[in-house]
Amino acid sequence: TYDQAITMLVQALGYKGEYLVGGYPGAYVAQAKTLGILDNVKSGTTGANRGDIATMIYNALPASFVRYDNNGLLQRVAQNYNPREDEDPIYDTMLRRLGAYADNNAFVIHGDEDSLINLQKYVGAYVTVYRDEDEDGDILAINEVKSVFISGNFELEENETVTVAALDSGDVEFTDDDDVTYTIRTDAYEDYKKAADTFGNGDDAKGFSSVNGDDDYTLAVKLSGKRITGLYSISTWNVTEDNHRAKVEAEDLELIEEDHELLGAEFEEDNNDEIDLTKFALLGVDSLDDIREDNIVYVYEGDRYIKRIEVGTQVVSGTISRINSSGKKITVAGTTYDAYDGESFTSEDERTEVEIDGASSISTGDEVRLYLDYSGDIFYIEVIDADADLMGIVIDVARNESGLNGNDGKVKMFLSDGNTRTFSIDDDDLDGNDFNDMLADGSITAGAIVYYGLNNDGQLDALEPADAADKRTASGDITSRGYFDGRRIASDAVIFTADRVSSGSVDVAESDWDDELGVGKYDNLLGKDDVSAVYYYDSSVGTIQWIVVEGGTTSDGIFAVYNGYASIDGDADYEVYLMVDGTATTYESDERGNTLVGNNPDETLYEVTLDSNGRVDKLEPVSADLDEDYATATCDVLSTNRIRNSVVTSGDDTYTLDSEVIIYVWDEDDEEWRRGSTSAIRNEDDYQTVYFYDVVDADKVYDVVLVK
Repeated sequence: TYDQAITMLVQALGYKGEYLVGGYPGAYVAQAKTLGILDNVKSGTTGANRGDIATMIYNALPASFVRYDNNGLLQRVAQNYNPREDEDPIYDTMLRRLGAYADNNAFVIHGDEDSLINLQKYVGAYVTVYRDEDEDGDILAINEVKSVFISGNFELEENETVTVAALDSGDVEFTDDDDVTYTIRTDAYEDYKKAADTFGNGDDAKGFSSVNGDDDYTLAVKLSGKRITGLYSISTWNVTEDNHRAKVEAEDLELIEEDHELLGAEFEEDNNDEIDLTKFALLGVDSLDDIREDNIVYVYEGDRYIKRIEVGTQVVSGTISRINSSGKKITVAGTTYDAYDGESFTSEDERTEVEIDGASSISTGDEVRLYLDYSGDIFYIEVIDADADLMGIVIDVARNESGLNGNDGKVKMFLSDGNTRTFSIDDDDLDGNDFNDMLADGSITAGAIVYYGLNNDGQLDALEPADAADKRTASGDITSRGYFDGRRIASDAVIFTADRVSSGSVDVAESDWDDELGVGKYDNLLGKDDVSAVYYYDSSVGTIQWIVVEGGTTSDGIFAVYNGYASIDGDADYEVYLMVDGTATTYESDERGNTLVGNNPDETLYEVTLDSNGRVDKLEPVSADLDEDYATATCDVLSTNRIRNSVVTSGDDTYTLDSEVIIYVWDEDDEEWRRGSTSAIRNEDDYQTVYFYDVVDADKVYDVVLVK
């Protein structure tokens, strides 16, 4: 598990549980986070995957080994235990043990150093590094960052400027974004022996010789309380072109791969004409592939190419409860947000004119979506229609009958949040259409796709059918980029799944609607084949805003062995237990497990097909007939002579195993598959037959092996 792997690494560095605060695994996880071992690792409750383990080990390489003295006090282990007075201790790390050269001469990173790692996020930082072989070798890793970055403004009079060289005069103060004011000490340059380096958008060619009180700056400093005791670099970051700051669309993301550009700015390329990932810093996401449609992206250009990308991924929904008098702060769902780049909201006639992108006017009480940039400021505001802006599918209806009791009408709906509700309807409270009239003309009936709205008490106050002009019905595939019927599905589209759709509606039977309807996820739609759907395409924004999907499945290269099933009480009727990539994995399914596998023998590898809900739709035995790129073979354990260099020799036949082959062995006692090793292939006492499967690359190198 991730917890076990984390504990092994932390203990390997010398930390002991008896001295850590808290028990297992929390104390070890906390220490690993402190050491940076979990950087870029998406841990979870399942078995740790190979990629994350590699990343964790990589992150641990520069961490110092530690030991405890007789009093239980923690000490870093030094290789030079008795350094001279003019020497810093050289601490013991795995990188040093592997032969890396520890360059203890601190310097400011400029980003153009010979390096095997991406230095861009360290530009301006004061660091020591590990190098390859000697003091002139390529940088292998950052050893220690001796500075911290703070952003804000210099406290200077209007039109006053100060040269960078004179900043350590003792008279200059700097206030950061959290309103903490620091004094720059008179000998702030003492350690560095020179005035601070300066960078414009991460490029020293755009440096400067003086600063003012109007612009924003980022400083690399050493702090002691509220005093800046070391000043190493000063940077400005400015979006120089209007189109370099945007709520990105799918077309923007496609140009990253196609033209090596983002929002009109170019990426620097390597010698293979690919994007050089070491030439820019990426903040907010782990990779370019993780940038999604509707993210807020800022691009900063250096002398010519992109030097920094900031990605804001957070979207906040709620009601505006407060707009402050300065017009620069909005409170939504109890949290106050600023507009980006000092923009303001100007109050006018009890409305608020918005000078940022997205909405022409807002006011307190409006339901909005706030799209936040990387810094957490509002970049884009979307006003949600307060009337019939929610969506549902009608399951059943009852008329509003006049009589002594004044009975209300009723409508039962499956809602886009996955819940089912029955609403009472009083026409006097229903905004717009007459309910009985909608029943009479057939626009509200079982299977109708509708918009609805709720009042503050959660009662229905708006109901209208999706207009015929809004609805399109089509069949085809959904591409891996989210296109269907030649149109792009918005990443935040409302997605329903249904057993059957027809022209403009959903076929729903009241008796078993709960088996027929579901709420889908955007990621689960990608790559689905043979889909039929009803959808609404908004031409003003160029995306499909809602879609009801029938069918559609994909395998995504999932191969598994089957370990049984169970009935459950939930949206799906069953759970299916599989081993996927060597890990026990549970999927939901609408079918019994024994129905999915049929009469196939136990010693079978299955290709797993998922439906639009991410549930198992089909388990198809892997065979050469299933796909011409697949290959299978068998041999007897008894006849296996040798396993050497990933080659199994059985009689006169040989079988080459992939370097990352997955072995499953049959547990006779528990009657299930479990992860095993190649030693099982020659274990005559427990096993009889070996089943080989080549499911990757069609190279007759076997990727999965079953031993039973």
